Amino acid sequence: MTILLVFGGLILLLLTGMPIFAALGLTATAILLIFEGHIGPISDTVMAHLSKPVLMTIPLFAFMAQIMIKPKVIDDLYVMANTVIGHIRGGLGVATVVSCTIFAAISGSSVATALSIGSSAIPQMKRYGYPEREARGG
Repeated sequence: MTILLVFGGLILLLLTGMPIFAALGLTATAILLIFEGHIGPISDTVMAHLSKPVLMTIPLFAFMAQIMIKPKVIDDLYVMANTVIGHIRGGLGVATVVSCTIFAAISGSSVATALSIGSSAIPQMKRYGYPEREARGG
């Protein structure tokens, strides 16, 4: 019964043209109100997740990426990577993926990795002749 309410409400809201995030939020709130009578668990969950120190790393890694982009440190890194493995077909793309893997392992946050590496790697890969679709990982 609950599954039908969730999917039915979600599909109904999506068919009206509502954005997905809003439809999910409204459906979850309606289900909580129907079954619990109040929406207290939402605030408890949000506050529990907002107090995690991992969330602080995301803006700090974004700040670090901007610090590396402005003085052209990223340009130097891509020149070096292109010199070392640029002769291999797709070498710069592979180097970008490897750097994302290492950065994600160090930071522990895929969001911080996508923000930091993505904001610097996409312009560089386009500069070296990669199509925008490939530079964005598509």
